[in-house]
Amino acid sequence: MNIRHYIGPEYLAVLAIGILGCLILGWLFYDSLGIGLLMTPCNIWVLRIYEKKKQEYRMRILLDEFKELLQILTANLKAGYSLEHAWITAEKDFRELHTGDSRMGMEAQKIVQKVALNIPIEQAVYEFGEEIGQEDILSFAEVLRTAKRSGGNLVHIIENTTTIIAEKIEIGQEIRIMLSGKRLEQRIMCGMPIFMLLYLRMGNPGYLDVLYHNVTGGMIMSGCMLGTVMASYWGSRIIRIEV
Repeated sequence: MNIRHYIGPEYLAVLAIGILGCLILGWLFYDSLGIGLLMTPCNIWVLRIYEKKKQEYRMRILLDEFKELLQILTANLKAGYSLEHAWITAEKDFRELHTGDSRMGMEAQKIVQKVALNIPIEQAVYEFGEEIGQEDILSFAEVLRTAKRSGGNLVHIIENTTTIIAEKIEIGQEIRIMLSGKRLEQRIMCGMPIFMLLYLRMGNPGYLDVLYHNVTGGMIMSGCMLGTVMASYWGSRIIRIEV
């Protein structure tokens, strides 16, 4: 794992929250902040999950922007432009629509720069698809490269690709909306054991003393914590549906 990748204000904030969470868990389940400190290496897993969620969000944004770029590209091709000229014009129009820090805008500009260096546009788009590693973009790049070499109908191919990507985005949004309620329920259910322990510790501090500082109680509390973690993990896997 590249530690430098996780150095930055955003990741340090996540790490701080994770360490605080470990201390709270150590206090709730074992009445020991020291055990909480021993659990802090688990924050590496937390950082990886956070990075994965962040990458998935970025990829959804990129795919949505790629769809917009293809729509502009299709309109330019229908107007009679060549593929190269259509892409250059689409890149300019797209950057005018997205004046902020757009990943797709920067990638489209890189392709324009490669075309200016006499690199075939189908190769430049294919290299972009390989670099991104997104399935739909890579499939489009492969189809575009094949169609350009064999003389296929580029307008029809790009229109079909745009339609497929748009449908996939719409289906993904519908699924996320449908599962948002279940996801909230899953988080509440997984958080209930912790909130119950917190309520008991705050409301009646001596009530759980029998479970602390002894082997039997430690095993019981470890089992409860492990069960809560596993329930959270499997719950998130069950409601995770990829289009």
